[in-house]
Amino acid sequence: MSTMLENNPAIEGQKLSERPKNAEKVINWFKSVGWDNNPFTFTISPSLLVGYEEQRDAILLTTAQKHKVVLVLGPTGSGKTTLLKWMSRELDKENEIIYVSKPPERVEDFVHILNERFPSFFSKLKNIYQIPRFLEKKGKAILMVDEIHEANVEVLEWIRVLSDQLENVTLILAGMPVFEEQLTERLETLRKRVALRIVLLSLTKEDTHDLIKKRIESVGGHGEEPFTKEAINAIYEQTGGFPREVLRVCDQLVNNAMKSGAEKITPDMIEKYEEPKPVSFEFLPAKQKQVLEMLINPMTTGELADKIGHEKYRTRQHAVRSVNNILKRLMKDGYIERRKKGKIFEYLVKPELKTLVVKT
Repeated sequence: MSTMLENNPAIEGQKLSERPKNAEKVINWFKSVGWDNNPFTFTISPSLLVGYEEQRDAILLTTAQKHKVVLVLGPTGSGKTTLLKWMSRELDKENEIIYVSKPPERVEDFVHILNERFPSFFSKLKNIYQIPRFLEKKGKAILMVDEIHEANVEVLEWIRVLSDQLENVTLILAGMPVFEEQLTERLETLRKRVALRIVLLSLTKEDTHDLIKKRIESVGGHGEEPFTKEAINAIYEQTGGFPREVLRVCDQLVNNAMKSGAEKITPDMIEKYEEPKPVSFEFLPAKQKQVLEMLINPMTTGELADKIGHEKYRTRQHAVRSVNNILKRLMKDGYIERRKKGKIFEYLVKPELKTLVVKT
């Protein structure tokens, strides 16, 4: 353990101005809690994935049934890439897995990607037209494309054609929620081929506890120590269970505890930090984002329509219908909830997501 501590990436990876003044104190703190290193750095570790059990099961079932296209949506930091990496391990026993971290700018680049994934002098691909037959020969295959919202129309069209030509290949496309709007506007034919659509937003309180515990145990620690149960509850309240925010706040608390030599991490230590900058919702379509920001305070459909203004609509009723469609989408994606107000409903952002909404 001492070798790992003396070359601790939590110390060496920091800028000079950010390094603790007393590195020995940091090393001793790690020893005192039984950690090899800081478990809360932003690393993608499939073995440390927690939560999203329902979504995971749905993807596994869909791929087992050989459906063509699966869509995984979520903001940056919600766990899409970690989920794909976890899926790669789970599906690897019965499928050939091809993971593409970012869609290429040209369709022809898929030839190079597949030749790298399956290096063989005798079966190298020469052009994109050979890809369908090449993949069919592999038997059951899963092609995962991350950051799909960055793909151009040419690449998306090729993916659509590929999904039509292959019988034993499932495409899992992961990206920002705005990608769904892009599909509607640019390639409706691909959107209609989506067999499963899932959205990753935030972890439950129990999942947040498990995430912290699992991370700690991965570096040799015991349970959630040195975090108190009250501290973990406070972390959830502050982050809304958003995975990357949980790691960021935990990392801050660990560094603060190391510098002060605290034996326990308690809720009062969280209050020493400034309120974290909320995660931007700019990935949402403009109208959805506008409505979401308004719903920090509860509002009815009519109130929303009046506040937005209905000058661009033929009548106020048309404006109300448009707002109602937006509310349905936001509810379906898990951003908002509704509650009874007399004979009508009012809508509001889910409590656990309030800290994530950017107010303009």
